[in-house]
Amino acid sequence: MIHVLVIVTVKAAHGLVLSKKEGGEWALKNVHERYHSLIQDALIEYAGDRNISYDTDLAKDYAKYMVGEIASEKGK
Repeated sequence: MIHVLVIVTVKAAHGLVLSKKEGGEWALKNVHERYHSLIQDALIEYAGDRNISYDTDLAKDYAKYMVGEIASEKGK
């Protein structure tokens, strides 16, 4: 879910299509640093290194933030 929101945002804003890994790397450079730990955990889990227990409150906040970013980009 975390990567999907990044990929949709990048597509809406820049017309780019990225892999989940590329989307996570893009997010670390472009998304508010408050969410970096969540994104880094998602990248670790995606790489298959370990299962992650996510902070659900932070994940919900991140989802709201990214949906807002998508809506903002679509409105431009």
